[in-house]
Formats: sequence, structure tokens, C-alpha cells
Amino acid sequence: MIKLIIFIFVLVVSNTRINGEIVQEPIATFDVKVTSVTTSKVNLQFNYTGLIYETTVFTVNINNEDYALCTAITAFSCLVTGLNADTEYQFKVTAVNNGTTLYSSFNVKTYTIISTPSIEVFQSQHEGSYGLLIYLSDIGGVPYEFVYNYSINGNSTCKTLYHDGVCYFSVGTDSPGKIYNIHVQVVNDGHTVNANFSYVLVPFLSDFTVNVSQITSDGFTVEWTECTGGKDGATTYDIYILLSNNWFSNKILACTGIVSPRTCKVSNLLEDTTYYIKVRASNPANKFPLSSDKQTKTLKSDSVSIEVPIVNSASTLKLPLFIITLYSILMTLISI
Repeated sequence: MIKLIIFIFVLVVSNTRINGEIVQEPIATFDVKVTSVTTSKVNLQFNYTGLIYETTVFTVNINNEDYALCTAITAFSCLVTGLNADTEYQFKVTAVNNGTTLYSSFNVKTYTIISTPSIEVFQSQHEGSYGLLIYLSDIGGVPYEFVYNYSINGNSTCKTLYHDGVCYFSVGTDSPGKIYNIHVQVVNDGHTVNANFSYVLVPFLSDFTVNVSQITSDGFTVEWTECTGGKDGATTYDIYILLSNNWFSNKILACTGIVSPRTCKVSNLLEDTTYYIKVRASNPANKFPLSSDKQTKTLKSDSVSIEVPIVNSASTLKLPLFIITLYSILMTLISI
């Protein structure tokens, strides 16, 4: 990361008198912009305004020593080379114009030289497409200056997706057990590293179904079939409840990390309301979970059946809740 602290000093030159009138001379300002940083170089751009144009002399000082190639120069830029990687330097740039001196001080840290990456592979499946996602660990280097070269079983058809080297490789209809020998070469700021990794394809995750039972006015029970594939015995399930069929809307995580039994009791919901249920199956072999959905609706509270004892009868009668309430009030009045 670049650590940049710039102090801008502004000098107002003393007033002069022309034909008996006081005239204020222009304000001189000076600052320095760091335009690029690598593992061994820093490029500086000088911005100076005011006083006598094109007569400013600049001197770059690094860690209290003048940098020989940029001492008393009139150019408005300076490329500092020969720096150590992953090192913080203190810069002080002085600007002298017509006897007036301004300076700017700041710190800059060079980037690290890239190291050999570790390779991590995940399987990916979406709408009938099957492939491998290849990730590289953080290896330092200058951001956005990477060049990646992939070779998988001698085939260079890997498509780089992002600037950090994530790569997608289609496996088509290849069978589980097939071995993929992966070679990655990374070039950054004149430095090159290589890494190798072998991956054995496992079965992709299978589709599964979701069922809902025991529906009440404030909840229900969710059950689902097994999602096979991936790393054996490592699949877990998360159950989400939503008010709309939009994954980015508000949702409730009703159950998480379920392995067995594959069931989730959901409660404290709104009555007479439609809910969207999403069960997500996660496995370490797959980068993204596989989902299965279901829609259901809670019951109205006044339609809930309650057993009420009837006087002089051993039987029971199922009545709506509001009738039960009226019955209770009536019995209270009679007893008074």
C-alpha cells in the first residue's frame, strides 16, 4: 500500500509599490504528486504555481540525503530508482524560485516482490455448466500489473476472470476421478514465479427437493431430500425464509449447519402470509452452494382448530376461536 503524506506550504510574497500604489504579488504554491510506485521505483510530479515561470529549481531528498539524479533540476518530474522492496521512505522535495523556498514532505512505501502462490481449486456448477475455479493466494507485488499464464493438462484454455488471477476452466462431461495437472506462471514488475497443483475431480452436487408440512398460523416444518456429491459426508444445509422470491430481500436464517436429520422447524411467522423457502446445500468441494426452493402460506389464526369440552357429553367439538371466546363470556355471565 502507498503511504502518502503531503504537506503543502503556501507563501505570500511581500507587497511592492508601483507608481505609489501597493500591488500584491502572486501567491506561490507547491505540492508533489506520486504518480506511480513499484517494488524499486517511485515517480514524482511537481506542481508549482506563482512567481517567475519556468525558473524553479527542484531537489529531491530521500531519508535526509539528496538524490543525485534529481538535485537542482528544472524538470517538473523525477523518477527515483534503485529502492528496496517493501520499504518505507521519507521524501522531502524543495522548490526554489526567485529566492523563495517551498517544500513538500511525505512518506512512500514500495511494494513487495511477488512470492510463489499456493493454488486452491473449487468445483463450480450453474445451469448445466461444470468447471473448476482456480484461486491463487496473495503473493504481494504491484497491483494491476500481473500477467498470468495457466496450463491445465498441457492445455492453455483457462480463462482469467479477475485481476487477482481467478481462473475458470470448463470440465464439460469429464467423469469423477479425472486428474487435472495445473501449472501457473505469474509475472509482476519484472519478477516471475511458478506453481503447480494436481486436482482430482469429485462428483458434482445433485439436485434435491424441498417439502413443507405441519403448517400453522405462525410456522411450518421444512424437510428435504439428500444432496449427494462433493466431498463425502461434508455437505451441510442452511434454511432461509423470505417474504419475496428475491434473494437480496430481507430474509430469516431459520436453521444453519444442518447435517442430519434433514428437517427444520420454523416458527414466529406472520399468519395468512406467503413465504419463500430456500434450502442451500454447501460442500467444501464446491465454491458456491446449490439451492432448492419451495413456496408455502401460513394459515389464518381464526381457522385454527381447538378442542372444547361440551357439557354432559364425552365428545369434543372443533369450533372457531371467536365462538370459543363468546362461549366463555356467556358462561361467566350465567355464573354471576
